[in-house]
Amino acid sequence: MPLYSTACPLPINRKIFRHRVSFSPTDLTGLSLWLKGDAGVTTSTVTPTYISQIVISGAGESTSNGTYVRSSGGNTTFYSGSNAIQGGGANWLLYDDSFGDTTYENTNSLEQNSWTEYNATGAPSAVNTTSSGTPYTGVTAWADQSGNSRDGTADNGYPALISNALNGKPAIEFNGADARITGSEPTTSLPVTVIIVAKHLADTEIGMMYEQFADGDNMAFYRWTSGGQLRIYNGIDLTGETIVPFSFKIFGAIINETDSEIYINGSFDNSGDSGDFTPSGNYYLAHWAGGDTYTNMQIAEVVVYNRAITTPERQQVEGYLNDKYTIY
Repeated sequence: MPLYSTACPLPINRKIFRHRVSFSPTDLTGLSLWLKGDAGVTTSTVTPTYISQIVISGAGESTSNGTYVRSSGGNTTFYSGSNAIQGGGANWLLYDDSFGDTTYENTNSLEQNSWTEYNATGAPSAVNTTSSGTPYTGVTAWADQSGNSRDGTADNGYPALISNALNGKPAIEFNGADARITGSEPTTSLPVTVIIVAKHLADTEIGMMYEQFADGDNMAFYRWTSGGQLRIYNGIDLTGETIVPFSFKIFGAIINETDSEIYINGSFDNSGDSGDFTPSGNYYLAHWAGGDTYTNMQIAEVVVYNRAITTPERQQVEGYLNDKYTIY
């Protein structure tokens, strides 16, 4: 007689282990660009200089009052003698002029949201009431993690590395004045998917998050000044819901002519036609290259695919980002 019966096997005690399968944006095909604040960030200490009056020598862009400067926004009162500039009671922030143009900002703090910018090709010949600002960790480069070597560089001003911006993770802060990140062309045809973890820090500007720009055409994902709506533009504006600044969100855009889609924090927002420009040129973060306007914002992560990823794939990317940053 057998020692056991095959007709009635003994029950087996099974423990079910549930775990989340690790996901990375590189798991999906077509990854063109991947920037994240916790990897590949090159920094340098930047010490701004505050000044109350500047006298500029050398040629520049002349304005109606004869100063050799260019005003690009804001309502700060200033006057000019021959070549003297003075702000009424305000400080002037002198940025590093290693990029070719000296940049002056009317502000008392790097965190101030309203800026007035003046550029001049000549160096200041006299500076009064000079003081050093607070040093900060400036970002000089942001390495692409996609494997495609589309590394970003700070070519016009240094954004700041904020070490604990979101759920203990870092983000890159752009001052809305002259700081941007730019890199080589990531996509050359439609469709394109762009997913960004970002927070706008101002409510009075074109909140450009991501743009590809060349030859007067741009493919852009941004927050519009008037009304604050989230938009895709690729020849036609596709408008989404109003975005209140000052909090991080996961913004998603599938840019695909008449089948374009907008997502916010994993939820569908709007779909329709965003135009049919062929994407080309460098990418820009926090800068509208077509209008030379900068965005005051923080960006923690950028993921770009050279195709329209599927709904399950998009949910994987959004889930990875939400697990990491705990946004919704």
